[in-house]
Amino acid sequence: MPFAAGDVIAERYQLQRRLGINGPRETWLIHDLQQGCAWVLKLLYFGGDTQWQELKLLEREAETLQSLHHPAIPHHSTAFWSERLEGHYFCLLQQYIPGITLAEQLHRGVRYDPNELERLIISMLNVLEYLHSQSPSVVHRDIKPSNILIGEDGAFYLIDFGAVQAKASGRGTITVVGTFGYMPPEQFAAQSLPASDLYALGATLVHLISGVDPVDLPREGLRMQFAGRINLDKGWQIWLERMVEPELEWRWSSASEALDQFKERDGLPSSEAFEQLLELGETGTSQSVDIHQKKYPLWKLTAMGGMYTFMVLAVLMSTFIVQKILRIDNSQLTVIAGFLISSLIIGVIAEACNYRGSNRQ
Repeated sequence: MPFAAGDVIAERYQLQRRLGINGPRETWLIHDLQQGCAWVLKLLYFGGDTQWQELKLLEREAETLQSLHHPAIPHHSTAFWSERLEGHYFCLLQQYIPGITLAEQLHRGVRYDPNELERLIISMLNVLEYLHSQSPSVVHRDIKPSNILIGEDGAFYLIDFGAVQAKASGRGTITVVGTFGYMPPEQFAAQSLPASDLYALGATLVHLISGVDPVDLPREGLRMQFAGRINLDKGWQIWLERMVEPELEWRWSSASEALDQFKERDGLPSSEAFEQLLELGETGTSQSVDIHQKKYPLWKLTAMGGMYTFMVLAVLMSTFIVQKILRIDNSQLTVIAGFLISSLIIGVIAEACNYRGSNRQ
């Protein structure tokens, strides 16, 4: 986009310094020529290859911020359209908070001590508790080091609500947004819930403590392996493992529960002991989880459905290949295919019956 420092938007807002650029969207620090103060201005060029989804995300950010009032969230000022020779721009004006992001601190090699980490955790969980208590719940969906700011006043701020979800839907959204490494597994299936923000905050904490981007950490299945890279006591580690637990049923269910358990972290059971408690249905937390009553989430059902469909197709392809090799007629092929598919169906039914039977125990 043809913007440069010194340009004036809407005959009022003078661009001072570019803060970021993401495709057709730019973020600038600007000077208000009328009020004499600083703002953050987001500009989205609408035209050319710009997608409607990008406009809807920025409009949703403006709408959501307008309804939020929390000291750790930049307040919304106004949104407007600006027309220039090359096309139209959707503009979003927000409060400017001078400070530095956690990502910038990581780049400088800054590491947090336990006291500062505790202050960060309590601050962010309080913000998430506020967001998730809205009606409908507001889910940030893109918590990461570059979206947490440390103000010059020493306070922590949650910024950039460009991926925010504010929909009254217990099954999440249909749009996949977020940042790889900080996104929980369910978010890849377009299912964003309040607990998804807890995972992203946990991944951010892992990055801060270990100095390693979560995407570069080894994994066992979907579970991040970070224990050997952090130097914190056992209570911290157990609490953090529950924050980045890939299984929704085993993750902290809410920001308030995560905060309560963080304050009591020295008494938390180890991961192995917690799994044993799950089998007994005695977690001792407000998140009453019984492993025998666990329901498959939407993203798992989708993956399982795809797997079984692939298996059926594989059976059909195998029988076709067998026919070509052995040169058997169609009636014999039908018998073979029927036998194999029936075996697969019986196996699936048996698994389902076993699952239902465990629910009755």
